[in-house]
Amino acid sequence: MPNDAVREPTQELARFIADLRLADVPTEVVDHAKDLLLDAFACALAADHGEETSQLNEVLDVVGGEGTSTVVGDPQARAMASAVLLNGFRITAVTACDVYAPADLHTTPEIVPPVLALAEQQNSTGADALVAVIAGLESVVRFARGFDYAEFRARGWHSPGVVGPFGAAAATASILGLGAEATSNALAVAGSTAAGTWAAGSTPTVKFHQARAGLTGFLAAMLARGGFTGSSAILTHKDGGLFVAYAPGDPEAVTADLATQWELEGISLRRWPGGARLQPPMTAASRIVQESHVRWEDVAGVVVKVTPAIAERHAWAAKPRGTFAALASIHYAVAVMLRHGTAVAEHFASGSYDDPEMVAFLDDRISVEGDAEVPHLGARVEVLTRDGQTLSASVEKPKGHPSSRATRDEMAAKVRECAPPRMARESVDELIQRIRGIEGEPNLSRILELVRV
Repeated sequence: MPNDAVREPTQELARFIADLRLADVPTEVVDHAKDLLLDAFACALAADHGEETSQLNEVLDVVGGEGTSTVVGDPQARAMASAVLLNGFRITAVTACDVYAPADLHTTPEIVPPVLALAEQQNSTGADALVAVIAGLESVVRFARGFDYAEFRARGWHSPGVVGPFGAAAATASILGLGAEATSNALAVAGSTAAGTWAAGSTPTVKFHQARAGLTGFLAAMLARGGFTGSSAILTHKDGGLFVAYAPGDPEAVTADLATQWELEGISLRRWPGGARLQPPMTAASRIVQESHVRWEDVAGVVVKVTPAIAERHAWAAKPRGTFAALASIHYAVAVMLRHGTAVAEHFASGSYDDPEMVAFLDDRISVEGDAEVPHLGARVEVLTRDGQTLSASVEKPKGHPSSRATRDEMAAKVRECAPPRMARESVDELIQRIRGIEGEPNLSRILELVRV
């Protein structure tokens, strides 16, 4: 065995990826993977509301070149690598995509773009594309759970940039039909591209980690298809294996109960735009609005309680002056929910966060407190009304968490909220229907035609 008999799990995971067939996957796992895929399309369709999307477009106009690969939400086709990068960024642009909470990991920006690009080029079936997505999702969260995440996070590493390339390589290897040996090499090469720290946490670069990880994992698998090789002990090698250099890891955790326990079921879906740790207070605020029907103008004050670490991490965005900051602001996200009863991408765009009434509300009527008694993924919101009532709601998990999944109707509503006005309602409904039945699609041509808007 490699590395002085330390067990290296990538070979076993590579065999799983190479051998995976849709018939091997339980129905509930398939359904969740479809929801994640549908959510990725929804988020990418809303990407023009992100401040940085046009910046990346401009760069790719110079260095990327034209091509034939679809970019979701954009009529302009790109060269394949450019489409992978841009689709990855578009999925995360409005901070609304999935999250694997145990590792603060967003998965679909890395997994879905390589699958779309290659399925389009190869005319792959919908079933093959779905299998590749499942392979990527299951792989990336297993790599994440292998790390001692407390130590990993304490050292400042950001999961999507570090483990994301593994997921992208797994998905790419699957859609390419690579064997176990080539897939193992793809994972090894991908591991050598692992990078990204929380130093970028208050900047848009934190979102670029995901898109870049998708591209490098894609390139790793393409290299492996051509015979490129990598370390057979990328995780465990004593001289720079990721479980040595980045943080301690448990090789057994990567492959434990493989193909019998599906870790991807633990991936959450965000119901609204906004950082993952904004979702619990948004869920609590939504509950108050739904149950009390309180009106925005009747709110005299709001206290939001989250864990001390979350309060500190998001304090910089308390009074946002840009879309990126608004999407990271607990203060602003709760105010949006109280004002509108929901939250959509437009609520975080310019003209919303700098609205005079909103600015006054953030200045005078809302505060965020750290409270050690609040659960790690929970929040408490207390609303004082002008007539002296106190309305409150507490949540232990946000809407979209595996313990509180969004319904099919709520998922459909998110897609419709994210779709641009130029996309006809009939096209949105067809997109939802086709992705929910993607295993029956002979190829992805119609799905991709619908999203080239």
